[in-house]
Amino acid sequence: MTFPTTGTTGTTTPRRDARAATFAAAVAAQGSDAAVHTAGSPTYDGARLPWNVAVDQRPAAVVEPRTSDDVAVAVRAARASGLRVAAQGTGHNAGPLAVQDLSDVVLVRTGALDDVAIDPARRVARVGAGAVWETVIEAASRYGLTGLHGSSPDVGVVGYTLGGGTFVYSRALGLACNSLVAAELVLADGSAVRASADENPELFWALRGGGGSFGVVTALELELFELPTVHAGMLLWDGSRADDVLHAWAAWAPTAPDEITTSLRLLNLPPLPDLPPFLRGRKVVAVDGAVLDSDERAAELLGPLRALEPELDTFGRVPSSAVVRLHMDPEGPTPSVSESVLVDELPDDAIDAILEAAGPESGTSLLAAEVRQLGGAVGRPASGGGALTHLDGDFLVFGVAVAPTPEVAAQGRADAVRLVDAVRPWSRGRTYLSFSEVTTAAATAYDDATCARLHAVRDAVDPERRIVANHPVGSAAPPDPHRSPRVACIAAPYGGGRRRGGCGCAGRSGRTSGAGSPGRRHHPCRAVRAPRCSRRPGPASPPSCAHSSATTAPSSTAPSTSCATRPTPAPTAWCRASSWSPGTPTTSSGWSGGRALAGTGSRSARAARASTGSPSPTTSSWTCAATSPGPRCSTTARASAPDRATSRPAPTRCCAATAASSAPTRRARPRRPSAASWRTTRAA
Repeated sequence: MTFPTTGTTGTTTPRRDARAATFAAAVAAQGSDAAVHTAGSPTYDGARLPWNVAVDQRPAAVVEPRTSDDVAVAVRAARASGLRVAAQGTGHNAGPLAVQDLSDVVLVRTGALDDVAIDPARRVARVGAGAVWETVIEAASRYGLTGLHGSSPDVGVVGYTLGGGTFVYSRALGLACNSLVAAELVLADGSAVRASADENPELFWALRGGGGSFGVVTALELELFELPTVHAGMLLWDGSRADDVLHAWAAWAPTAPDEITTSLRLLNLPPLPDLPPFLRGRKVVAVDGAVLDSDERAAELLGPLRALEPELDTFGRVPSSAVVRLHMDPEGPTPSVSESVLVDELPDDAIDAILEAAGPESGTSLLAAEVRQLGGAVGRPASGGGALTHLDGDFLVFGVAVAPTPEVAAQGRADAVRLVDAVRPWSRGRTYLSFSEVTTAAATAYDDATCARLHAVRDAVDPERRIVANHPVGSAAPPDPHRSPRVACIAAPYGGGRRRGGCGCAGRSGRTSGAGSPGRRHHPCRAVRAPRCSRRPGPASPPSCAHSSATTAPSSTAPSTSCATRPTPAPTAWCRASSWSPGTPTTSSGWSGGRALAGTGSRSARAARASTGSPSPTTSSWTCAATSPGPRCSTTARASAPDRATSRPAPTRCCAATAASSAPTRRARPRRPSAASWRTTRAA
């Protein structure tokens, strides 16, 4: 991903591709009502913009189908035109897709396929590919039901579910992908199929946590759970209490029973007028979560945390429909950069490392340094589960920063990497791909047997690799002689370092442009898509789980003459929150701020409604200046692949970040048995 630096605001001059015009004509010839936007058309920039507006994705064409038949028409037309296909609902995790070569890709934006139907008798929701969790949860709540939703109401259901899916019910009920009942999708050849336990069971297995490499999903059927109300809320402390609270929470979390799931965040709140005066511009510590048990049991479980005397306590019985906004994640298009890793434990040394990297005295630019409590059902292989049966770690560490400008994005990215590197000694390099917004080797998320099985499924449904995913699985198809990498110019410090491809295959530098440019390692012009590192499976060689592992690595030298002659695409007017300045109060950045938990009317609950607001890339006095056209929000990708010989991440460097030390051996610790069933006593 690169930052355009020249051009006229609100216009782009991407390269036209005759195949895109052929595709558009083929779609129209089939009588489809799908809207097609090709590079250079007035509607192209708006159609290609993902939810994370820091990401600059430039496909050959964008199509917006209205029905599943439109999807099938688009896939067949793309195939006939020599183009590949990538599906995208909202684009929350668009970064790993955008760094791939999309010059021969049709982006299928499924937002219009947003139908939701609830079958209360079967406790099943049927959702279209464009549905977001808020719509599903509101519909299900009318019947006293809920689903295994994410932490943001506008996250797409399909992308979230295919990648795994975890939030405040996970320790009791497991990953969302294993609540999948059936899926309908269009395969690479344009045929429509249904996958369930009885129909295409191997494809059904792959879809449950294996990602979007197998086709364009048009609808899902998901299991719902009878939870009309939930004991949920938030505890809040001043940032000066971070040391005490983080140490106490990290000691409490591994011993907690399955029915409680929480997360802890170190927050840098911006000085927005929407926030109550006592929260504006503050550093705070927040623990939020839910307890799937009685109010009495919840009070018992929360006792050790309440003993720390939070200044705000909103835990109580609320409608389950309110929990989708419990985390108060940003809603609407938002530019951001992040990094994450799964860790096995958080001893005192690990807590100290987190505080040093992202605590209130660290000077970090992160909006949030988050640690999610795993274990329980999300830490155990689900019986009869799919490709992702559990998450291999007791905690998920995640750092996120707002990225309204290239400079702020670079600092935020460095601070997110700094946080993750701080806890790598307690990690085995395992990742949760749905929280990985950069190119990440699939082998860090699946074991060898799962990689091989996913590879076999993809060979069966997409042998030519026509489907493009943000985190692809399976080895690459033979190179297409008509495709070439898109070259970008980077003018920022680059630490160098050799990357490794997925499944232990050594990475190779991509092609570059410019005189005297032997490779991308130390040259400012480098291929956005490196040659894929993969092995075609043979009798004596197990299949690879490798995928394109290009990295966006800046260089400290000035761009070469040949690099400078390449036209730089102009910025787009669609980048919200494109400029930030001190002391300009506004809430038009695309960040909606906190929402109230329905059913909580106390003064402390009302205060919690505004406990987070417009993201601030610094810890002082930034506010969003405008949503007017401005420089494109983008980010710099960083890849990290495993060292299969040691089961630790290979040493890498990105800008100022340094490689972590070797991870220690994980100490065995008996797990506390699960407490009572999640089917809990509920308030009348």
